[in-house]
Amino acid sequence: MFRFRKSRWAILLALITAFGLLTAMPASASHPEGDPYPAPDGSATLNKVGQFDVPFEGLTSDVWALGNYAYLGSFSSPVCSFDITGTRIIDISDPENPTLAAFIKDKQGTRTNDVKAASINTSHWSGDILVTTNEGCGTVIPRLNADGNAAKGRSGQGGINIYDVTDPTKPHALKQNFLPKANGIHNTYIWEDGDGNAYLIAVDDVDARDVIIVDITNPASPKVITRTGAPDWPDLDFSEIEGPAVLLHDVWVQENGGTTIAYLSYWDAGLVLLDVTDPANPVFLGDSTYPNPDASGLPPEGNGHVAVPNADGSLVIFGDEDTTQFSAFLDSTIDGAPSTNKVGFSNFGPNPLDGFPMDVTTVVGTGCDSDPDIPDAGGAGEVVLIERGACFFSEKAGNAVDAGYDGYIVFNSAAGGEGLINMSAGTAEGTEIPGLFITRSLGLAMKAALDGGLVVTADAVAGIADGEGFMRVYDVTDPANMVEVGRYYTERTLPPGNIDPTTLGGTRDAHNVVVEGTTAYWAWYHEGIRVVEFGDCDAGDGPYTGDPEDTGCIPEEVAHFGGGADPQYDFWGVYLHHHPNGETYILGSDRGEQGTGGGGLVILDTP
Repeated sequence: MFRFRKSRWAILLALITAFGLLTAMPASASHPEGDPYPAPDGSATLNKVGQFDVPFEGLTSDVWALGNYAYLGSFSSPVCSFDITGTRIIDISDPENPTLAAFIKDKQGTRTNDVKAASINTSHWSGDILVTTNEGCGTVIPRLNADGNAAKGRSGQGGINIYDVTDPTKPHALKQNFLPKANGIHNTYIWEDGDGNAYLIAVDDVDARDVIIVDITNPASPKVITRTGAPDWPDLDFSEIEGPAVLLHDVWVQENGGTTIAYLSYWDAGLVLLDVTDPANPVFLGDSTYPNPDASGLPPEGNGHVAVPNADGSLVIFGDEDTTQFSAFLDSTIDGAPSTNKVGFSNFGPNPLDGFPMDVTTVVGTGCDSDPDIPDAGGAGEVVLIERGACFFSEKAGNAVDAGYDGYIVFNSAAGGEGLINMSAGTAEGTEIPGLFITRSLGLAMKAALDGGLVVTADAVAGIADGEGFMRVYDVTDPANMVEVGRYYTERTLPPGNIDPTTLGGTRDAHNVVVEGTTAYWAWYHEGIRVVEFGDCDAGDGPYTGDPEDTGCIPEEVAHFGGGADPQYDFWGVYLHHHPNGETYILGSDRGEQGTGGGGLVILDTP
């Protein structure tokens, strides 16, 4: 059953009243210039050339560019789908004065995480295409009818959309909601084989065989030619990770000397290489292994998020996405028996280290809007136990808040098993109370005890500072034996630089990257844009040791924009654009910071 919560409607109506049905805001000077910080010697501050603002902080996702146009996706915070989420096509022919050229609205309840534009010349098509991904972002925020009342709520959609953007001011849909409509698609990549064929590789958010390869030789009539994933790769090894979550996050494809390789960021399994020279028959080549101990001195967490090769494919720049500053451990008691277990937690609610002890009093199903209402809490200091699945974690949290609970614990689904993750929001709710994520076995033990009328308590949550995600350099010349030869992390990525939240706000985690030559261009969330030179890294350097006199290499930052103790930017995506005017620019997609504007597209000079 679909239902709305009156308290959230009041907030939404206030937003609608304040902003109207906005689709874009003009470029402005609302952001200051690059926020200075104690940069490494030789790190220059990049010059901001131009900026295009979007209506809300948190709205922006990824960025890509082709010719005189940039393409900007939409995330789902703080709101989703009342005519502001979608793909903004931005005219950057004058980089100092970017303007909105067109806006492709998302379907209701849907967000565009990824955007890719490419010129393709195949046996069936010649022109420019745009591929956007669909992911549901909640059903609680509908569009408005012409009379200003809420339209009937609908769930978000999945799949991908393919547009003809040969004239970017008039994007024309060639295919919409292709691939399973119920499955969100997180990222894609487009390539051609030189024989008149074009392909696309996509990340399925739901299926265990989460690698989808699509023939887009005729982009108006795409065809899935294969699916594969972890279940097909018996040699995939992630034994170094405690509580592994094995899933595909991002993809890149490159031809190296006649062999076409797909570079897969496969979360706790690390970097996976596939030979896709024959796209219908991909071949598993190998996966990386995280060092133990890792850079923090503790066991590795995994979280392989992004991978881009250098020009000859001998090295891969790889990034982990770990947006939390510590690993969490729950002390709990089930019918008098105490235990300590590593857990995940909500990264959109209060710090869980401060929220316990509490009593686990109630167990429900998925805790989603489509389920029966969560029974009301009996008093203060109660936690509800919820099973993973069917809706966003934030929707579960919001329902727990509405039922009066002071915390919630989500246990993994049957498919997820003993994997541990930190929970991200998909809707703007549930931020008032702390949440924990536990393994399925621990959750089932709690559930059995509660069903039997026994006492379950969440006694304390302890944290061990272990740092956030950073850049790794892999030698992949032998895919079956990849070697980490280098690392780069900012001054605020690892302890002690990232462990004082009272003086250090934001996420200091590596996010997206592009590579040209021996330079990596990073969107590093609140650490800004970081330009990192890895020219001293070579295949065969041997494992990274951190000692320049020993084996391995030490990449160096050469330029930056943003960052600092009081960050003014929050960069999600980055693209290095060779502009038709002959200049090269760094394009950053900025999610914005409170009080500094809505974020959007930032155009920077190269060093």
